Amino acid sequence: MVFNRFRIITILLSVSMGLTSFIFVWALDKDDLIIGKFLIVVLWFIELQTLIRFVNKTNLSLSLFLEALKSSDFIPKQENTDSIGKLNLSYNSIIEIVKKARLDQQTQYLYFQYTLEHLSTGIISYKKDGTVDLFNKSAQNILGIEKLKNIEDINQVKEKLSIILKKIDEGKNKLIHINSTESEKRILVKASRFILMNEEITLLSLQDIKAELDIEELNAWQKLIRVLTHEIMNSIGPMKSITSSTLKLFRSNDITKRAIEINDEIIEDTVLGLQTIQERNYGLMNFVKSYKKLLKVPVPTKQRINIEELCQNLEQLFKDDFSRNQIETSFYISKEIGNINADETLLTQVLINLIKNAIEALNNTKDKIIEVVVHTTDLINYIEVSDNGKGMSDEVKSQIFIPFYTTKKEGDGIGLSLSRQIILAHEGDITVESELEKGSKFTVKI
Repeated sequence: MVFNRFRIITILLSVSMGLTSFIFVWALDKDDLIIGKFLIVVLWFIELQTLIRFVNKTNLSLSLFLEALKSSDFIPKQENTDSIGKLNLSYNSIIEIVKKARLDQQTQYLYFQYTLEHLSTGIISYKKDGTVDLFNKSAQNILGIEKLKNIEDINQVKEKLSIILKKIDEGKNKLIHINSTESEKRILVKASRFILMNEEITLLSLQDIKAELDIEELNAWQKLIRVLTHEIMNSIGPMKSITSSTLKLFRSNDITKRAIEINDEIIEDTVLGLQTIQERNYGLMNFVKSYKKLLKVPVPTKQRINIEELCQNLEQLFKDDFSRNQIETSFYISKEIGNINADETLLTQVLINLIKNAIEALNNTKDKIIEVVVHTTDLINYIEVSDNGKGMSDEVKSQIFIPFYTTKKEGDGIGLSLSRQIILAHEGDITVESELEKGSKFTVKI
């Protein structure tokens, strides 16, 4: 509306000036219109001044609007026409909207900054050229530095740390050890990358998990010591008892018997005792060998493997076992899965162990079912082995991955522990879900 009024007035003044000019040209040949010519010229200059003044007022109002918009201020009241006044009102209305939007933006920014500074997780964000945009208080405390202008400056904390951070894959975690004269830190770093305003931004989250790891490590050692003590005492206890009983066969009241006093019964009891000691000794030796095997997990040699072919080989490998135990099986591989980057030999070893456990869990179960499902979500591959067997209690689930823990009479208790170590070496994880009388599901994430 205001713009239309401005256009109409401008057009009218321009037309009026054109008509005045035309009349002036027409009167040039009229010698008797000298005063008229003068008045026409005066009128033309008045029209020109009016047009210039009108346009200047509009331009001044627009200039004030832009300046006010820049500083989120209002346009001051001026002595002007009704149209200019309405224009200023419109300008002030727009400025009010922009001012509110800027205030909301500033409020959100301050809230974001406040939240960022109070996070217990360290946050660092940097651009492709290494310029650091975000470096919150927690990140300063974790790294022990107050300023970080460029990601390369982080090398003052640890040599080549910037290179290590840049090599962390999208969505992956990496545990970094930082030693200083004051303390040792174990920092879990996760990287995310995204595009903002046509520029690549890397966001790093840092958590000092040394205390948590120390607690877990202590718990792991305590559990392992309990298992080792249990296994060793199970062997040494009977051996001590047998040794004491055998010794009594040859000694009485601290007096050693003579050869003439040794009869066939004593000899047979002695041989039987020595055989028992030998068997327990073999048991201890096998236990030590199993322990050494658990400690010597080979480093994975990763390569692209066809998971569909691997599952087909497993299905063929256990074909007789499935048939003999009357187990219904299904292998489902998602079409989106493609190939998996892993050590084929080690991954096969893990899956063989999980399927064997599933078969054993189906003993005394009707309508036996084993399912193997392979799918992918957010760049993580999942291999699930489930059965409808007897399931596990919460107590068993909490200890199932502890070395040498077993619920089987003839089990050595290293299968699942070894499997977990293999998957952890692949930077993955293995978990279990189970419910008594409903079955179990082991999930390998890799």
